[in-house]
Amino acid sequence: MCGGPLIPVVRIAAGATAMDATDGPASPSSSAVIADRLGLTFGTMMGRRQSRLEDWAMVTRDMSGGYRGLLLDFNGVLTSDLFEAYGAFCREVGLPEGALLGLLKDDPDGHALLQDLERGSSTQPEFEQAIGQRLGIDGTGLVERVCQHLKPEPLLLDFAERARGAGVRTGVLTNSLGLAPYNPYAPWRLAERFDVLVISEEVGMRKPDPGIFAVALDRLGVPGEACVFVDDMAHNLPPARALGMTTLHLTDPKQTVAQLERLFALSVA
Repeated sequence: MCGGPLIPVVRIAAGATAMDATDGPASPSSSAVIADRLGLTFGTMMGRRQSRLEDWAMVTRDMSGGYRGLLLDFNGVLTSDLFEAYGAFCREVGLPEGALLGLLKDDPDGHALLQDLERGSSTQPEFEQAIGQRLGIDGTGLVERVCQHLKPEPLLLDFAERARGAGVRTGVLTNSLGLAPYNPYAPWRLAERFDVLVISEEVGMRKPDPGIFAVALDRLGVPGEACVFVDDMAHNLPPARALGMTTLHLTDPKQTVAQLERLFALSVA
C-alpha cells in the first residue's frame, strides 16, 4: 500500500514535476518545456532523469538484498587494527611506537620493501632482514611477532558466516605479509570459512592494483554490481567501485555490520 507513492516522491525531490513523476517517461516536448523553464538543455534534462532512475535502482537493490557476493579485506577488517599491532611490536622490542609504521608507510625504501613482499617479488625472510636492518633490530620472525598482536574481529567474522549461510558467496582479498616460513593466514582457517581466498603474493598483484579485484570477482563468480567490498584502507576502494562493486570503508565494525545487514537484507537471528 505504501510502495506506490515512494517513487513519485523520490523523483519529484530530484526536480521533476508531478506529471513527470506519475505518468512515466515524459515526451521530448514536455521535457523540453521543463528544461527551458529550468534553463537546461534537453540533453542535460535527459541525463538527470537517467541519473535519478539509476539512483532509484540502487535504492531498490539495497532494499531487496540483491547482492550475491561479499569480499572482505583481512587485516583490520576480520582482525584488529594492523597498525596497532605494529605499535605493540615496537613497544615490545624497545622502539618508538610509530617506528615500524613510519618505515613501511612514509619511507620510500621501506614502502617499496613492503610492496615487493605483497607482490611476492621478495620473500618473507628477505623482507624481515631488510626491515630489521633499517630499524636497528634483529628482524628474524618479525611478521609472526607482529601478527601475534592481532585479534579476531567477531562482528565481521560472524556476519560473513551468516551471509555465507544465506547463500552469499564470500571471499577474502588481502595484501600478503608473506606465506613462508610463517603463514599469517593459516591459524584463521580462511579456506574453510570462505568460498574464495585471494592473497596478493599468489597472484603477483596487490591492492589497489585493479587486476587483483578482477581476479577476486572471477573467483567469486559474481559480477561487480552484485558484490560488496569492505576494506579499512580508503585508497583500496576506488578500483573496486570502478568494477561496479559497492564499497564500504570500515572505521567502526558495529557500524559496518549494520550497513552490511541492510545491503544484504540480513539481520541477527
